[in-house]
Amino acid sequence: MTSTFFGLEIGRRALNAQQGALDVTAHNVSNANTTGYSRQIANLTATTPYTIQAPGREESLGSGVAMDTVTRARDKFVDLQLRNETSKQQYWTNRETNLTSIQSAMNEASSSGSGSGLSSDMNSFWSAWSDLSSDPQNSGSRAVVQETAVTLTDTFHSIYNQLKTEQSNIDTDIQDQVGQINTYAKQIAALTQQIQEAQSTGDNPNDLMDNRDNLIDNLSKIVSVNVKESTDSANPKVTDFELDIGSGSQVLVSNDKAYQLKTSSSVPTNTSTDNPSIGGNSFTNITWDASYYLPDGTSSLIGSSDPGYAQAGTSPSLGAQTGTLQSDIDIRNTDLPTLVGKYNSLASGIVSAVNAIYTQAGTPTPTDNFFDSTGTTASTIALESGGSYPVDPSSDTNINNIVAGISGSGDGTVASEIANLATGWPMMPASSGVNLSSLQSTYGTSLGSYYDAAVSGFGVKVQEASGMKNGEDALVTNLTNQRDAVSGVSIDEEMTNMIQYQKSYTAAARVVTTIDDMLNTIVTGLGITR
Repeated sequence: MTSTFFGLEIGRRALNAQQGALDVTAHNVSNANTTGYSRQIANLTATTPYTIQAPGREESLGSGVAMDTVTRARDKFVDLQLRNETSKQQYWTNRETNLTSIQSAMNEASSSGSGSGLSSDMNSFWSAWSDLSSDPQNSGSRAVVQETAVTLTDTFHSIYNQLKTEQSNIDTDIQDQVGQINTYAKQIAALTQQIQEAQSTGDNPNDLMDNRDNLIDNLSKIVSVNVKESTDSANPKVTDFELDIGSGSQVLVSNDKAYQLKTSSSVPTNTSTDNPSIGGNSFTNITWDASYYLPDGTSSLIGSSDPGYAQAGTSPSLGAQTGTLQSDIDIRNTDLPTLVGKYNSLASGIVSAVNAIYTQAGTPTPTDNFFDSTGTTASTIALESGGSYPVDPSSDTNINNIVAGISGSGDGTVASEIANLATGWPMMPASSGVNLSSLQSTYGTSLGSYYDAAVSGFGVKVQEASGMKNGEDALVTNLTNQRDAVSGVSIDEEMTNMIQYQKSYTAAARVVTTIDDMLNTIVTGLGITR
C-alpha cells in the first residue's frame, strides 16, 4: 500500500504540469505577432511508476505527470526550401529594381529636356542634316545641325555619367551588404554559444534558436545559405552548428566562431570595348579577412570572374541567381559594362560614319572632320574643335565651317548622305572612295537599328527579371504559408489548449482537496487531534 500522502504528490505533480502547460500557452499567445517566433509545445509525460508489493507479485502504480520538455514546432525541410527560394526571390527582385532604374536613366537621359532619350536626339540630328540638304546655304539650318549635334554629344555624356553613378551606387551597396553579412555572422555565432551552453545543462533554448533562425532567414536574402547540424560527439546533449554561404559551401559560422569577409579595391585594368569598367575606376572585391582562420587555409575571393577584376586564390561561388549580393555583382560586373560598351560602340559608329562622309566634301579640306576623331566613346564624343575649320560652338562663326556638299558645289550631297544614316548605309559616288560596308557588318542595317536592338535587348533583361521575380514571389508565399501552418501561432488553437489545461488543472486541484478531506477525516475522526 502507498501512504495517504502519495495521492497528494500525484496531485501536486498534476498541478505543476498543467500550470507549466498554461505558461507555454501564455507564451505562445504573447508572441503570436512576433517575427520569427515558432509555436512552442509543452510535452507532458507520465512519471516513473511506484512499485508496491501485491500478493504474489509486484504492482506498478502511476506516480503522476511531469512536463518533460518544451519543443518548437519547426519543419527543417520547409526552412531549407524557403531559404533557397528566398535567395532566388531576392536576386530577381533586386535585379528587376536595378535594371528598371538603369532603363529609366536610359530613357530620360536627354540634354534636350525632351525626356525621350538618345533615340529622339539621334533622330533630331539626322533630321537637321536632312533640312540642311534641302537648303545648303541656309545659315539657320547649319545652326540647327550644330545645335542638335551638341545635344547628341551631351546626351551621350549624360547617359555615361548616369550609368557610372549607377555602377558606383551598386558598388557601395555591395560594401554595405558585406558589412551586414559580417554582422549577422557575429550575432549567429554569439547565439550559438548561448544555445550550446544551455543545451549542455539539458535545457532546450527555443527562443534563442528562434532568434538564430530569424537571422539566418535575413542572411538568406543577401546570399544563399546552408545549415548543418549534428550531435556533438563529446556531449550528446549539444548540437554542433555550421552555417555555409554560397554554392561553394564556404563556412561563415562554425559553432561559436564567426569568419569574416572584407572588401578591397581591385586593380584598375583596361578591358575590351564590349565589357569595360565604367570610368576606369577600381571596384570592390570581396575576400575572406586574413585575420580570421580559413578552413582551407587559403585567401579566397568572392566576386567577379571578369578579366577586368583581380583574382586571388580560389574563388568561392556565391551561387548563381541567388541573393541580392550576387545580383549586384552580376549587374555591376556584366550588365552595366556591357551596356556602356554598346553606347561606346554606337558613339564610335556615329563618329566614324559621319566623318567618313563629311571628309569627302573636299572643301574646306578632305582631312577636316565633323566629330573629333579621338572621341569614340560615350564619355568623349565631341564636335571637332581643332584644325582650320572647327565646327564646335566655341565660336559663332563656326557654323559657317559646316559643309553640306561636295567640293563646295552646294548641292547638299554630303548633308543628304549623312541624313540617310538614319535608315541605312548610303554610298558616296565611287570617285569619293568612301565605303561603309565595314561599319555595316558591325552595326547591321543602320545605326538606329543597332541602338534599337541594344535598348530592346536590355528591355528583355528587365522583362525576364520581372517574370522570374513574380514566379519566385509565388513560391515564397506558398512556402511561407507552409511554414506558418507548422510554426505559426493560432489564437483559436491556443485558446482550446488553454481551456484543456485549465480543466485539467481544476481536476487536479479537486484531487488535492478530496485527499485533504480524506486526511481530515482520518485526523479528526480518529481523535488524533488530541
